[in-house]
Amino acid sequence: MPVRFSFLRFGIGGGKTAFAEDVVDVPVKAAAGSPVHATVEWVTPPDAGHFCLQAELMWPAKEDANPNNNLGQLNTDVKAVRSPATFTVPVRNDDLRAHKLIRLRVDAYRLPDLVSCDEVPNDTDPQGRIAWARQRHSTDSFPVPEGWTVQAVPAEMRLGPGEEAVVVVTATAPDGFSGQMPFNVHAVDEDGLLLGGVTLYVQGR
Repeated sequence: MPVRFSFLRFGIGGGKTAFAEDVVDVPVKAAAGSPVHATVEWVTPPDAGHFCLQAELMWPAKEDANPNNNLGQLNTDVKAVRSPATFTVPVRNDDLRAHKLIRLRVDAYRLPDLVSCDEVPNDTDPQGRIAWARQRHSTDSFPVPEGWTVQAVPAEMRLGPGEEAVVVVTATAPDGFSGQMPFNVHAVDEDGLLLGGVTLYVQGR
């Protein structure tokens, strides 16, 4: 199975540029040899800016029961904590036909620790396992931690077709913070539909 790697110009919305591919052999479900890993080497370009990496599984359409779950993306911007840490994030309305009211929200979600199979609900109903996973990964369970202040300005904007605005995200750490803290900035439209987002990492030492 080919795996195509691309990058997006940092921000919300915009086109992508493919830069490499890898090919992996995927065994049948539950067979030995799973999971498999696709890897390529990539060096951040020397020009200024930030990049969002994408990995896309290129299944033949007739062999894929769900072609909508084959794309993974990681958007990162890493800065050292100063007082405070400030990030500049472009937000684009990539709908070329309509204006959009875009609202931003912030959480501190990160992947939880892996759990053993014994901790997964023994539920014969797949919907029960899906509900458990959704609750475990709900961003409502990962608010901005106490002691932190994170603001996105503006937090709401109306953009015309293809229009872009710049949002300034300011993260103020509690005194004595050391380590790395992720903050996710999500953009949703007036109906609550997720349009995209970025993850900002604040590094303190």
